[in-house]
Order: sequence, then structure tokens, then C-alpha cells
Amino acid sequence: MASYYYLIASLPTLTFDGVSSLTVDKFMALCQEQLSKSDYRILENLFNKEEAPLHPFVTNWREYNHSFEKVLTNYRMHRLQRVSGEGQSKSFGEADLVEVVKAALNSENPLQGELVLLKHRWNFASFLAASKYFELEVVLTYAIQLEMVQRRALFKTQEGTKEFESLFKRLQTTIKSI
Repeated sequence: MASYYYLIASLPTLTFDGVSSLTVDKFMALCQEQLSKSDYRILENLFNKEEAPLHPFVTNWREYNHSFEKVLTNYRMHRLQRVSGEGQSKSFGEADLVEVVKAALNSENPLQGELVLLKHRWNFASFLAASKYFELEVVLTYAIQLEMVQRRALFKTQEGTKEFESLFKRLQTTIKSI
């Protein structure tokens, strides 16, 4: 198993609440130079749901995401009263995911809910690379977390509030005209 001391040590530190000057594209280019061909292929495979997983980390990440999405979908459907709430956590054996989803959907606003979901995914990615230091799993976790940092940077509270108010006013106007 290859160790990537230089690559990992040279990457800027990521924090959930932080920003990064490194983009996913720059990160991938850097990895293409530093990783072995087979490890770079695994990195590419990480985000390609169409291909079979090439590494146990990728398998675990996809299984987690699949369970996460199912719990989120089932909980949302339950709240819309489209399915019964019975046995949802039993189906997936993921009581902690159910609690995270409940906390997110009961947040005071959609942004806070999204941050709760992102933070849980961030922590799970970190868990997958626990006890690894300069190995491929750390690079894979970094890729996941860098994508989350970039996604989080897209959240613009003021712009989102303005857009919401605009949509709400249009909806009110439409309702009044009916």
C-alpha cells in the first residue's frame, strides 16, 4: 500500500466552517500527479456511482450515502403523509441517521438543516479514515470534505433570504389573484 506523505502534508487544512483556496479541480490535478494510476482511478471512482466500487472505502461511503438518502427520503415522505412511519429505522438499522434527519428537518430554517446533514456526512467521512495518516483513505476523505467545503461556500444567506422573499411575494400575489 502506497503512502502519500508529501501530498497529504502539502494539502491545506480543511475545517467544516472554513473555506479553501484549493478547488476540487486543482486537487484532482495534484492527485493525478502524485497518486499511482490505480489509486487515482479509485479517487475518480469515489464519485462515479455508475461504476462498481474499486476500494472498501468507496464501498463504505456509498453504502452510508445510500442509507442516508433512504432515511432522508422516508422521513420526508412520512412528514408529507405519503407513507407510514412504522419500521423506518428498523429497515435500515440506522437509528443515528434517523435522529440526524429529524434534527435537520426540524431546524429553524432550511440552511441550518442542510448544515446539520453536511456536518454528519463530514464526520462519517472522517470516521472512514480514522487511524490512517498518509494513506489513500486520507486522500479520499479529503476529496469528500473539499467538495463539502465548496458546496458550503455556495450558501449565501442574504441572497437566499432575498430569493425566498421574492418567491413568497409571487406566491402571495398568485393566491390573491385566484
